[in-house]
Amino acid sequence: SRSEYELALAIDELSPATWFYLGRTCMKLRDFPMAINLYTKLISAGTPEFLASSYSNRAMALYESGNVLEAIEDYNAAVQQLPDNNNARFQRGIANLKLGRFEPGWRDYEWRFAANATYLAGASWEQPSWDGKPAPGKTILVHHEQGLGDAIHFVRYVPMIKAMCAKVVICCGPPLFRLLKSMPETGEMYNRRQLDSLAGASYDYQVPLMSLPYIFGTTLDTVPSKVPYLHADKELRAKWAEKTRSAQFKVGLVWGGNPDQGDNDFRSCSLADYAPLADIPGVRLYSLQVGDDAAEQCNDPPENMNITHFNGELTDLAETAALISNLDLVITIDTSVAHLAGALGHPVWVVLWTNCCWRYMLGRSDSPWYPSMRLFRQDVRGNWKAPIEQIATDLRCLANDHQPDHPQT
Repeated sequence: SRSEYELALAIDELSPATWFYLGRTCMKLRDFPMAINLYTKLISAGTPEFLASSYSNRAMALYESGNVLEAIEDYNAAVQQLPDNNNARFQRGIANLKLGRFEPGWRDYEWRFAANATYLAGASWEQPSWDGKPAPGKTILVHHEQGLGDAIHFVRYVPMIKAMCAKVVICCGPPLFRLLKSMPETGEMYNRRQLDSLAGASYDYQVPLMSLPYIFGTTLDTVPSKVPYLHADKELRAKWAEKTRSAQFKVGLVWGGNPDQGDNDFRSCSLADYAPLADIPGVRLYSLQVGDDAAEQCNDPPENMNITHFNGELTDLAETAALISNLDLVITIDTSVAHLAGALGHPVWVVLWTNCCWRYMLGRSDSPWYPSMRLFRQDVRGNWKAPIEQIATDLRCLANDHQPDHPQT
């Protein structure tokens, strides 16, 4: 425990091992200033066995504290001390991407397979990796390696691949199957949870979905940002049009992310945090929330909030896309729905926590990836009040200006 390490530190002030392990404890407790102080002591002491790890850990503490440039300097030092420090290289990539330094960022992001065994490495596939060169007459398998939002974000590259080969097939999570079929460039879909289903698949090359920005040399100036690149099914759109028929300004809400995601407690808010949206005249609220625990909050909404929810009807992302296409605006935390709305070219406002994902970068209120997206950021970690009050102010103006072309009842 932290108290035991603090006691050890008091007894033996000069023990590098004590500093190191207390620093790790402080990291777990998110006491980043103390962790930075402890790793600074270790770096100053220059103890060889702790030096590379101290640079790397201090870099992580600096990054979590918002000091991204200083974090990169420490990651550089960690790699200099230990060139095969896979995690330091990977984390340095994330830090550079957050600063919009895409060239070094994508390069280091390729170290994710060596740094994290949970990613599906290209080496685990039978066919060779695709290197971005034209492959006329060949079939390329694109495999989804991380979250649903990541897949939606980077599937935009599939048309670019298709222009260089005969066929593109996709290995991904089943919630994506119907949605991704809206892209004419996609062929067969294979379930990434059942990789033995690939035994009979015919493909010549494979490529991880999130390696595509690196392969295509994407910079801030060359982000493929043409939207929509995904589309809602016409029949599903018609079904959801009946369920959402209203003359009011229709807003979809998401407040909770996947609880298995590491920073979910920080990126997620609650339905109660959206209370300022409840009393805006002319606005009708709809839940886009999935996941039993978060969705159950609709059963006990904030006072005066009337929110329509659909109790398990959003069975995959094609259903969610069809519902979104019948709304005027989506307001969401950083989750797959943010990417889905952006990929559909639909207006979406994303409320972000202080140390949000690298793809939203620093200080921006827009996204180079999604032209229809606006970003609202926390000033203080855990405090959703300020960004949601700003959203409420802007939403009030939108609703006031809303004049439906064809009023419905």
